[in-house]
Amino acid sequence: MDKRYILLIIYILALIYFYYRIKRLNEKFSSLRVKFGSDFYIGKFQEKNRYHFQSEKQFIEYFLPSKYNYTVVNSDEKSDITIWDIYLENNSQLKDDEINILVSIENVPFWNMYKHYINYNEYNDNKINIYMYNHINKLIKTQNYLSVPLIHSYINYFKNANLEPSIYTKFKDKKFCLMVNKSNLNPEISNIINVLNSIDKIDNISMYNEEIINKSCYHSVELLNVFNKYKFIICVENSYADGYITEKIFNCLFAKTIPIYKGSEKISNYINKDSFIDARDTNYVEQVKLIVNNETLYNEYVNSYKISDNYNDENYNDEISNIIEKNMSYKL
Repeated sequence: MDKRYILLIIYILALIYFYYRIKRLNEKFSSLRVKFGSDFYIGKFQEKNRYHFQSEKQFIEYFLPSKYNYTVVNSDEKSDITIWDIYLENNSQLKDDEINILVSIENVPFWNMYKHYINYNEYNDNKINIYMYNHINKLIKTQNYLSVPLIHSYINYFKNANLEPSIYTKFKDKKFCLMVNKSNLNPEISNIINVLNSIDKIDNISMYNEEIINKSCYHSVELLNVFNKYKFIICVENSYADGYITEKIFNCLFAKTIPIYKGSEKISNYINKDSFIDARDTNYVEQVKLIVNNETLYNEYVNSYKISDNYNDENYNDEISNIIEKNMSYKL
């Protein structure tokens, strides 16, 4: 047989092979199975009813690429992706044929109290494929794992979620300021409250326990409605690290109020400095005094574009997708 015909047959067979391989990949990606491997995110509340600081849907929208469809399965079922948290003590439960993602919303090196960090430090768990950490500010990619700053997920969600209060308070009816930290782990909170109390009364979030009890701290409409009652929200991180930025400031931005923020020194790399008051600035109290009774200036802050012009998401969603697709292709 002519060599050209042999090469043509090989070429056609290769096309058929890759066609069906891509088809099977697409079928796989039509609904990736996700399960939550530890109780910190799924949680338990009121006689084993599921409770979560976020709904499963919101969690997936936050942390996983939107290009795929996902189906949540039970913890004893087979999954494509399994989500773990820092309360995971050891990796004996992790399966090699699942994509294991460790999500930490905490500043783990600062507290040094979480078992997974104590046992494996940051990156010594060889069964974790993707780390999503809140204490780093740069994406890290190695042959063994991908590590993603959580701030990328926070900003991506903020840019794409259509969230706002269901009740808006007019400027003339807004109260002065609300303090939202419940833990008071950061002693600087008291200093900020004492200084701002000289301007007007500061309320505490505990006043609204009945309104927000069992509601998500991640932008629930009930929480946004409370925040919108105030001109300013004091949101201080419990600890400081270059990448450690939590949901606090995003609650303020969703709620159309002005955060008085103290936390990461890198905050202006992520959030437009014209949309919040930085409590690290020596003149921040004077800024508050200028804005507090000036509706025009207040609205300039509230209506400003919220994300910094310097922000770079490092194509983190593509990097996560590459890990998913590489691992999924091995199963075909």
